[in-house]
Amino acid sequence: MHKKKVVSIICAISILLTSVVFAPMTTAMVSAGNAVFEFDAGLEGWGYGQADGSGGIWECQVPGTDGSFGMQFWSDDGGWMNSPDNMGLDMNTAKNLSIRLKNAGPNDVSSVSVYFTTTSSTDWSEDKKITLAIDAASVNSEYKVYTADLSTVSTWTGTLKQLQFKTGTGERTVGQSNWIYIDYLRIESTPLLSYTFDGGTEGWGYGQADGSGGIWECQVPGTDGSFGMQFWSDNGGWMNSPDNLNLTAASVESARIRLKNAGPNDVDKVYLYFTTTEDTTFDDTKRLEFSVKKYSESGNYAEYRCSPSAVSAWSGTIKQLRFVTGTGERTTQQSNWIYIDSIKFDGYSGKDATLKSLSVGDYAFDNGVVFAPNNTSYTVTVPYDVTSVTINAQANHASAQTTGAGEKTLQVGDNSFDIVVTNSDVSKTYTVTIVRKQNVSANDASLSSLSVTPGYVPFDADTLKYDISVPKGTTVINIQAVPKSDKATVTGIGEDLAIGSSEQNFEVVVTAEDGATTKTYTIHVTVESNYGFSFNDNTTQGWNIGVEPDPVGASIQNLTAENGSLKIELESHYGWMTVGNLNWNTDDMKWLVLRVKNQTDVGNIIRVWFATDENTDMYAAENGKKTQCVEIGILYEDEYDGYWEYGVDMSKLGAWKGKLTELRFDIGRSGEGNPSGILWVDSIAFQSEFVAPALPDPDAGKNTTGVYDFDSNTTQGWTAPEENNGLRSLTAENGTLIAEFDGNGYMIADNLALNLNAGDHPILRIRLKNQAENAEKISVRFATTLFPDMDDNDDGVYTQQAEAKLVASTDKFVDIEIDLSQNVRWMGVLEALRIDFSGASADSSVSGTLIFDEISLPVISSGQNTNISDIDSNNTETNNNAADTGVESSLFIIELIVLLSAGVMILLRKKSVLSRN
Repeated sequence: MHKKKVVSIICAISILLTSVVFAPMTTAMVSAGNAVFEFDAGLEGWGYGQADGSGGIWECQVPGTDGSFGMQFWSDDGGWMNSPDNMGLDMNTAKNLSIRLKNAGPNDVSSVSVYFTTTSSTDWSEDKKITLAIDAASVNSEYKVYTADLSTVSTWTGTLKQLQFKTGTGERTVGQSNWIYIDYLRIESTPLLSYTFDGGTEGWGYGQADGSGGIWECQVPGTDGSFGMQFWSDNGGWMNSPDNLNLTAASVESARIRLKNAGPNDVDKVYLYFTTTEDTTFDDTKRLEFSVKKYSESGNYAEYRCSPSAVSAWSGTIKQLRFVTGTGERTTQQSNWIYIDSIKFDGYSGKDATLKSLSVGDYAFDNGVVFAPNNTSYTVTVPYDVTSVTINAQANHASAQTTGAGEKTLQVGDNSFDIVVTNSDVSKTYTVTIVRKQNVSANDASLSSLSVTPGYVPFDADTLKYDISVPKGTTVINIQAVPKSDKATVTGIGEDLAIGSSEQNFEVVVTAEDGATTKTYTIHVTVESNYGFSFNDNTTQGWNIGVEPDPVGASIQNLTAENGSLKIELESHYGWMTVGNLNWNTDDMKWLVLRVKNQTDVGNIIRVWFATDENTDMYAAENGKKTQCVEIGILYEDEYDGYWEYGVDMSKLGAWKGKLTELRFDIGRSGEGNPSGILWVDSIAFQSEFVAPALPDPDAGKNTTGVYDFDSNTTQGWTAPEENNGLRSLTAENGTLIAEFDGNGYMIADNLALNLNAGDHPILRIRLKNQAENAEKISVRFATTLFPDMDDNDDGVYTQQAEAKLVASTDKFVDIEIDLSQNVRWMGVLEALRIDFSGASADSSVSGTLIFDEISLPVISSGQNTNISDIDSNNTETNNNAADTGVESSLFIIELIVLLSAGVMILLRKKSVLSRN
């Protein structure tokens, strides 16, 4: 669970040091049916022998001198290293092994082996290995990729547990140890589409020396077996794939590019643009974006991976690809080089549970919706005369099974049908709602639906007047309406209806079939005075999920709108969303104001990035600090009630000028861990002024005085926990708390917020009538902010507890005082008290009633010292006062056990006065 803390609502500008779009895969990755180890950042969980020769490995460089895993060993003995354990890889789908290594010699070793264990066969054995012949150092001492088909090994089945890389042996031609460098080791499923450029361009076209496409020169393959491109870093460049790829978008789980940014200038982005058979033009809405390591950060190869499904335009059939280099600062007057080792698209490893097509007879989906595999909800409206329809559904993957389609009988009104696609252990449900219209009379002039874009109408057929607001700058709206009767007519609807002023009425008139009956629906439209997003039309208003790097499928899981708010669903990962094409004047927008309800577990930060027409790079930095980003700390929902407003003064940023063109919001955590849950955004507004709401009081509803008098005839927060088998009821009446026992039990109050650090609350005072049998001992435990575990103990002795004896007092209240200040843990802010009642021995238990008049921790200043000596000296006066008033007094002994932090138990014998009335 998260830790509560109060954050500043008027948020200071936060300068961020890094930005992430698509990160390089620098650590081991086991997902999407693949296991990939790049060794760019170190061992990645692999273990190897040390200098004592264990495992045969004499020395390692991690990473090696060229960004690889370098191993030194004796060639006549060989050596090995083990992968991380419990890898959990599905061996039935991942069957392609590739290792890029360099046999650096100087001795001749001509083979390496990869051993493996499975969850059902955990021992290393010769029947669970594959051996690869490699070039001896005397033949080739440069890097080379070696591959193997693991399906040829009969034992390669089930779930992979661990790998072991083992060097071969060879003749020691010189008296030196041997070196092998591993650039990567991968076990992958067969890609749906793969380009390795080992044999040339493989159909890709690129610009020649005339500058076509921005590419100045190409080496195919490049100097190290890759596709090498030379271009100007401040202009970028591109190359096109073969056309008519016929790649089904929904079948692609991940896209991968392995490249080296060879510099000498700094370029930090590359793109894969794409066209589809439905949209054959290249544009910015159809692209995958990868943030790559700059040349100044790394000159080595790295693999970059993304999930194309996060891009909404990635649908249908992919026709062609275009690799586009990014731009960057030209630190030298030289052209830039990028080397592409491979471009690959991975499938779902037999776990694609999407539909390829979905239709309901010849009827179109409502509101112009077109089928997309990732959209699982559809609505179709049919006339009253239609009593049955046929739902047609085709799975995208050949091995997938589909249920729920076919002919359906319709009732009047909503008819909901689920189409379930199952593939292996994965399933996906599509819901189709078919609305069969009512049988309406000839004089019915009602509407069945009414919508306004932008804006939201809470439509009801009997409601004739609506007030809606639209964003600042809106000059036209789109009104659509459908009558209940197919034979009625509607006027006043259409697209691009002009708004003549800041507010205007629009009338939608329905004329019934009889030609005489009419009904008028009036829409009063007000243009908001501020730029922003209200989400009152129950759409995302242009916001989209940001495309996220590994792990595939992470980031924001769903982005929808409902009940007039944006709903952001996260699952154990930092995520972000973007919106573009804004064209809003920053001179009219000083404060960014967010109205948010935070239902995540640990999400407490929103980072806001922006771009304007004058400062187009939202990731720009000066002296290593981001200049177009602010950070807003947000509260958790249990720290307040409902939505909360946050404001940040954007005008304090020097880059906040010109026209705002793009926004990006990141939802994360200030610290380790990633959020899960829902973040609701009610509105995003840009305002000229902002007044911060008062911070919630963390002590609201808590007892800050330490006094429970029960005068309100409530338990005032005292409860009897369910596991409490002896205290059967706890009630309040006549200004007292009544506890009924049929065994030893306890009660607890966890609503305290009492500061103990001033030493003003040393004594717990309990005023009670003991009408129970065997109620002879009272134990008090406590929890504070410094010592929150009241159950902490040392060999069974509670370290935050004090005990005292009880005496029977059936008809009079008795005052009992327990000095808790003698416990060294009595400090901080008191948060909870627990009071136990029991018999004097293990075989006796409490039965009957205890009545409490008051439980308190009164303020006792230094002048009211209640040490033992003071109590002794005041006994006479106390007794005299009791005699004067006719109140019986008595003196008896309380045994108080004080537990010290060292675990020492001290028994103080303390005299106290008990007054009876």
